[in-house]
Amino acid sequence: MRSGETRRRSARWVLLAMLASVVLPLWLGQVAYERGWFAGGQTNKGKLLTPPLALTTWVPGEAASTSSGLASRWWIIYVVPADCDAACRNSWEALPRMQAGLGRYRDRVGVLLISGAGSAAVPDALRRDPQVRVMHSELAAADLAASGRWHIMDPMGWIMLRYVPPADPHAAVLAAQDLLDDLQKLLKVSRIG
Repeated sequence: MRSGETRRRSARWVLLAMLASVVLPLWLGQVAYERGWFAGGQTNKGKLLTPPLALTTWVPGEAASTSSGLASRWWIIYVVPADCDAACRNSWEALPRMQAGLGRYRDRVGVLLISGAGSAAVPDALRRDPQVRVMHSELAAADLAASGRWHIMDPMGWIMLRYVPPADPHAAVLAAQDLLDDLQKLLKVSRIG
């Protein structure tokens, strides 16, 4: 008689353990999701802009159309700040290198400098670079919320990722590599531009 009761108890524990092995992970997963314990499948290194910004927010009247010359290319954008500090000087050096560092994708990408009223002067070497385009915005440099930042824009004119260039030259190289990594992923899967 005792062995039958022991078997039933043992069977209950086995059944409870099996039930717990199914229910407990589901419950923990739900709690982790609701509380945001995990970042999810994020692979981008820049700050994703949601919703993405249209280029016309910075340069009114400019659209990524065939007439503007911006269509059919991806763009690394730099919004020129009012004062050119160390981060700005690092950007002047890094921007042409970023475009050249894209290897086989470099023909699909250009560098776009957006300078507002009161922005720092763009160096002549960059103005002469055939891969660099300078656009003037009617907005003051102080009004451009993205001033002093790097961005990625698709051929349709949507600005989707933002990067903050650091003042330290070594850190600026790493930030530039982060931008290149993200841009190469986008170019690999994109059929436009």
